[in-house]
Amino acid sequence: IQLWTLGALELRADGAEVRSVLNQPKRLALLAYLALHRPHGFVSRESVLAMFWPEQDEEPGRSALNRAIYYLRRSLGGDVILSRGDEIGVSGTELWCDALGFRKAATEQRCGEAIELYRGDLLAGFHVSDANGFEEWLEPERIALRKLAHDCAWSLAQTEEQAGNYAAAAQHAAWACEREPYNESTVQRRMLLLDRIGDRAGAVRVFEQFTLRLAAQLDLAVFQIGENCAEQLRTQFVARAPRLVQILAQLRFQGVGHGPRRM
Repeated sequence: IQLWTLGALELRADGAEVRSVLNQPKRLALLAYLALHRPHGFVSRESVLAMFWPEQDEEPGRSALNRAIYYLRRSLGGDVILSRGDEIGVSGTELWCDALGFRKAATEQRCGEAIELYRGDLLAGFHVSDANGFEEWLEPERIALRKLAHDCAWSLAQTEEQAGNYAAAAQHAAWACEREPYNESTVQRRMLLLDRIGDRAGAVRVFEQFTLRLAAQLDLAVFQIGENCAEQLRTQFVARAPRLVQILAQLRFQGVGHGPRRM
Protein backbone atom coordinates (compact mmCIF):
# COMPACT_ATOMS: atom_id res chain seq x y z
CA ILE A 1 0.00 0.00 0.00
CA GLN A 2 1.36 3.41 -0.97
CA LEU A 3 0.35 6.65 0.72
CA TRP A 4 1.42 9.77 -1.19
CA THR A 5 1.15 12.89 0.96
CA LEU A 6 3.57 15.33 -0.70
CA GLY A 7 1.66 17.30 -3.29
CA ALA A 8 -1.29 15.40 -4.75
CA LEU A 9 -2.79 13.10 -2.12
CA GLU A 10 -2.99 9.49 -3.24
CA LEU A 11 -3.66 6.15 -1.57
CA ARG A 12 -3.11 3.03 -3.65
CA ALA A 13 -3.26 -0.69 -2.97
CA ASP A 14 -1.67 -2.84 -5.67
CA GLY A 15 -1.72 0.20 -7.95
CA ALA A 16 -5.46 0.90 -7.59
CA GLU A 17 -6.87 3.93 -5.79
CA VAL A 18 -8.53 3.20 -2.46
CA ARG A 19 -11.45 5.56 -2.94
CA SER A 20 -13.30 4.26 0.11
CA VAL A 21 -10.62 5.87 2.33
CA LEU A 22 -9.84 8.85 0.14
CA ASN A 23 -13.50 9.89 0.38
CA GLN A 24 -13.38 9.93 4.20
CA PRO A 25 -11.18 12.90 5.23
CA LYS A 26 -10.99 12.20 8.96
CA ARG A 27 -10.12 8.53 8.48
CA LEU A 28 -7.60 9.45 5.83
CA ALA A 29 -6.11 12.06 8.18
CA LEU A 30 -5.85 9.43 10.92
CA LEU A 31 -3.99 7.10 8.56
CA ALA A 32 -1.63 9.89 7.47
CA TYR A 33 -0.96 10.93 11.06
CA LEU A 34 -0.14 7.39 12.16
CA ALA A 35 2.03 6.82 9.08
CA LEU A 36 4.02 10.01 9.61
CA HIS A 37 4.38 9.27 13.30
CA ARG A 38 5.75 5.79 12.62
CA PRO A 39 9.46 6.49 13.18
CA HIS A 40 8.60 7.54 16.73
CA GLY A 41 6.63 4.37 17.48
CA PHE A 42 3.04 3.86 18.55
CA VAL A 43 0.62 6.61 19.60
CA SER A 44 -1.68 6.45 22.61
CA ARG A 45 -5.38 6.34 21.84
CA GLU A 46 -5.83 9.22 24.27
CA SER A 47 -3.58 11.41 22.12
CA VAL A 48 -5.45 10.44 18.98
CA LEU A 49 -8.80 11.19 20.63
CA ALA A 50 -7.59 14.65 21.68
CA MET A 51 -6.47 15.35 18.13
CA PHE A 52 -9.45 14.07 16.12
CA TRP A 53 -12.43 13.99 18.51
CA PRO A 54 -11.68 16.73 21.05
CA GLU A 55 -15.32 17.71 21.61
CA GLN A 56 -16.57 14.23 22.42
CA ASP A 57 -16.62 12.52 25.78
CA GLU A 58 -14.27 9.59 26.20
CA GLU A 59 -16.73 6.78 25.53
CA PRO A 60 -18.26 8.15 22.29
CA GLY A 61 -14.83 9.34 21.20
CA ARG A 62 -13.35 5.88 21.64
CA SER A 63 -16.28 4.40 19.75
CA ALA A 64 -15.61 6.79 16.86
CA LEU A 65 -11.90 5.90 16.89
CA ASN A 66 -12.67 2.16 16.95
CA ARG A 67 -15.00 2.57 13.97
CA ALA A 68 -12.30 4.46 12.07
CA ILE A 69 -9.73 1.75 12.80
CA TYR A 70 -12.18 -0.97 11.79
CA TYR A 71 -12.95 0.88 8.55
CA LEU A 72 -9.26 1.32 7.70
CA ARG A 73 -8.53 -2.34 8.38
CA ARG A 74 -11.47 -3.44 6.26
CA SER A 75 -10.36 -1.18 3.38
CA LEU A 76 -6.59 -1.76 3.57
CA GLY A 77 -6.15 -5.11 5.27
CA GLY A 78 -6.04 -6.21 8.87
CA ASP A 79 -2.25 -5.90 9.20
CA VAL A 80 -1.95 -2.20 8.33
CA ILE A 81 -3.22 -0.66 11.58
CA LEU A 82 -1.47 -2.20 14.57
CA SER A 83 -2.55 -2.23 18.21
CA ARG A 84 -0.37 -2.56 21.29
CA GLY A 85 -2.25 -2.27 24.53
CA ASP A 86 -3.87 1.18 24.47
CA GLU A 87 -1.65 2.36 21.59
CA ILE A 88 -2.01 2.20 17.81
CA GLY A 89 0.36 2.56 14.88
CA VAL A 90 0.94 1.71 11.24
CA SER A 91 2.92 -1.25 9.93
CA GLY A 92 6.06 -0.20 8.09
CA THR A 93 6.05 -3.42 6.08
CA GLU A 94 2.44 -3.07 4.91
CA LEU A 95 2.32 0.65 4.10
CA TRP A 96 4.88 2.89 2.41
CA CYS A 97 4.61 6.68 2.80
CA ASP A 98 6.40 9.14 0.51
CA ALA A 99 6.97 11.68 3.30
CA LEU A 100 8.88 9.11 5.35
CA GLY A 101 10.90 8.09 2.29
CA PHE A 102 11.66 11.75 1.60
CA ARG A 103 12.70 12.47 5.18
CA LYS A 104 14.97 9.41 5.30
CA ALA A 105 16.62 10.25 1.96
CA ALA A 106 17.14 13.88 3.00
CA THR A 107 18.67 13.07 6.38
CA GLU A 108 20.99 10.55 4.71
CA GLN A 109 22.07 13.23 2.20
CA ARG A 110 20.55 11.40 -0.76
CA CYS A 111 19.31 14.77 -1.93
CA GLY A 112 18.52 13.89 -5.53
CA GLU A 113 16.24 11.08 -4.43
CA ALA A 114 14.69 13.32 -1.78
CA ILE A 115 13.62 16.13 -4.10
CA GLU A 116 12.22 13.64 -6.59
CA LEU A 117 9.87 12.50 -3.83
CA TYR A 118 8.99 16.04 -2.81
CA ARG A 119 6.15 16.79 -5.25
CA GLY A 120 4.69 19.56 -3.10
CA ASP A 121 3.74 20.55 0.43
CA LEU A 122 2.63 17.92 2.91
CA LEU A 123 -1.14 17.30 2.48
CA ALA A 124 -1.43 20.48 0.42
CA GLY A 125 -4.99 21.81 0.47
CA PHE A 126 -6.17 19.01 2.76
CA HIS A 127 -8.51 19.96 5.59
CA VAL A 128 -10.44 18.03 8.23
CA SER A 129 -13.45 19.54 9.96
CA ASP A 130 -13.66 19.43 13.77
CA ALA A 131 -10.04 18.30 14.17
CA ASN A 132 -8.13 21.41 15.23
CA GLY A 133 -5.46 19.31 16.89
CA PHE A 134 -4.64 17.68 13.57
CA GLU A 135 -4.39 21.06 11.83
CA GLU A 136 -2.10 22.34 14.60
CA TRP A 137 0.11 19.27 14.22
CA LEU A 138 0.12 19.42 10.41
CA GLU A 139 1.40 22.96 9.85
CA PRO A 140 4.75 22.58 11.69
CA GLU A 141 5.26 19.23 9.94
CA ARG A 142 4.56 20.86 6.61
CA ILE A 143 7.02 23.69 7.29
CA ALA A 144 9.74 21.30 8.48
CA LEU A 145 9.50 19.11 5.38
CA ARG A 146 9.45 22.14 3.09
CA LYS A 147 12.60 23.46 4.79
CA LEU A 148 14.25 20.06 4.40
CA ALA A 149 13.42 20.06 0.68
CA HIS A 150 14.79 23.60 0.37
CA ASP A 151 18.06 22.58 2.04
CA CYS A 152 18.39 19.49 -0.16
CA ALA A 153 18.03 21.60 -3.28
CA TRP A 154 20.72 24.02 -2.09
CA SER A 155 23.03 21.11 -1.36
CA LEU A 156 22.57 19.90 -4.93
CA ALA A 157 23.11 23.43 -6.26
CA GLN A 158 26.42 23.72 -4.42
CA THR A 159 27.56 20.31 -5.65
CA GLU A 160 26.73 21.18 -9.26
CA GLU A 161 28.41 24.58 -9.00
CA GLN A 162 31.60 23.03 -7.67
CA ALA A 163 31.53 20.54 -10.54
CA GLY A 164 31.14 23.36 -13.07
CA ASN A 165 27.59 22.33 -14.00
CA TYR A 166 26.24 25.85 -13.80
CA ALA A 167 22.92 25.30 -15.54
CA ALA A 168 22.05 22.47 -13.14
CA ALA A 169 23.19 24.58 -10.18
CA ALA A 170 20.91 27.43 -11.24
CA GLN A 171 18.02 25.02 -11.73
CA HIS A 172 18.35 23.58 -8.23
CA ALA A 173 18.64 27.08 -6.76
CA ALA A 174 15.44 28.10 -8.53
CA TRP A 175 13.70 25.00 -7.17
CA ALA A 176 14.84 25.90 -3.65
CA CYS A 177 13.49 29.44 -4.01
CA GLU A 178 10.13 28.08 -5.13
CA ARG A 179 9.86 26.29 -1.78
CA GLU A 180 10.43 29.55 0.17
CA PRO A 181 9.53 32.36 -2.24
CA TYR A 182 9.28 35.08 0.43
CA ASN A 183 12.57 34.29 2.18
CA GLU A 184 14.92 37.23 1.57
CA SER A 185 18.07 35.29 2.48
CA THR A 186 17.16 32.53 0.03
CA VAL A 187 16.63 35.09 -2.74
CA GLN A 188 19.98 36.72 -1.98
CA ARG A 189 21.69 33.35 -1.99
CA ARG A 190 20.25 32.57 -5.41
CA MET A 191 21.29 35.98 -6.73
CA LEU A 192 24.84 35.47 -5.49
CA LEU A 193 24.99 32.07 -7.17
CA LEU A 194 23.77 33.49 -10.47
CA ASP A 195 26.30 36.31 -10.22
CA ARG A 196 29.14 33.85 -9.53
CA ILE A 197 28.29 31.74 -12.56
CA GLY A 198 28.11 34.82 -14.77
CA ASP A 199 24.35 35.33 -15.08
CA ARG A 200 24.16 38.87 -13.75
CA ALA A 201 20.98 39.65 -15.68
CA GLY A 202 19.38 36.57 -14.16
CA ALA A 203 20.32 37.77 -10.69
CA VAL A 204 18.61 41.10 -11.32
CA ARG A 205 15.50 39.34 -12.65
CA VAL A 206 15.33 37.27 -9.48
CA PHE A 207 15.27 40.45 -7.41
CA GLU A 208 12.59 42.00 -9.62
CA GLN A 209 10.41 38.90 -9.31
CA PHE A 210 10.91 38.89 -5.56
CA THR A 211 9.71 42.48 -5.16
CA LEU A 212 6.66 41.77 -7.34
CA ARG A 213 5.76 38.77 -5.19
CA LEU A 214 6.03 40.93 -2.09
CA ALA A 215 3.92 43.64 -3.73
CA ALA A 216 1.16 41.13 -4.40
CA GLN A 217 1.41 39.53 -0.96
CA LEU A 218 2.15 42.45 1.36
CA ASP A 219 0.79 45.49 -0.46
CA LEU A 220 2.30 48.70 0.99
CA ALA A 221 4.75 46.82 3.22
CA VAL A 222 6.72 45.79 0.15
CA PHE A 223 8.74 48.99 0.09
CA GLN A 224 9.81 48.79 3.70
CA ILE A 225 10.97 45.21 3.18
CA GLY A 226 12.55 46.23 -0.10
CA GLU A 227 14.56 48.83 1.76
CA ASN A 228 15.80 46.24 4.26
CA CYS A 229 16.72 43.90 1.45
CA ALA A 230 18.46 46.72 -0.37
CA GLU A 231 20.74 47.45 2.57
CA GLN A 232 21.74 43.79 2.84
CA LEU A 233 22.32 43.44 -0.89
CA ARG A 234 24.08 46.73 -1.52
CA THR A 235 27.52 45.75 -0.19
CA GLN A 236 27.43 42.44 -2.03
CA PHE A 237 26.27 43.71 -5.41
CA VAL A 238 27.12 47.37 -5.82
CA ALA A 239 30.51 46.62 -7.37
CA ARG A 240 29.41 43.69 -9.49
CA ALA A 241 25.83 44.50 -10.48
CA PRO A 242 25.30 48.24 -10.94
CA ARG A 243 21.85 47.71 -12.44
CA LEU A 244 20.64 46.36 -9.12
CA VAL A 245 21.31 49.69 -7.45
CA GLN A 246 19.30 51.45 -10.16
CA ILE A 247 16.38 49.08 -9.69
CA LEU A 248 16.43 49.52 -5.93
CA ALA A 249 16.52 53.29 -6.32
CA GLN A 250 13.58 53.10 -8.69
CA LEU A 251 11.61 50.96 -6.22
CA ARG A 252 12.31 53.43 -3.42
CA PHE A 253 11.17 56.31 -5.61
CA GLN A 254 7.93 54.50 -6.47
CA GLY A 255 7.30 53.82 -2.80
CA VAL A 256 7.37 57.44 -1.65
CA GLY A 257 3.79 58.50 -1.00
CA HIS A 258 2.33 55.80 -3.26
CA GLY A 259 1.23 52.20 -3.05
CA PRO A 260 2.96 49.55 -5.14
CA ARG A 261 2.25 49.42 -8.82
CA ARG A 262 -0.47 46.97 -9.77
CA MET A 263 0.75 44.42 -12.25
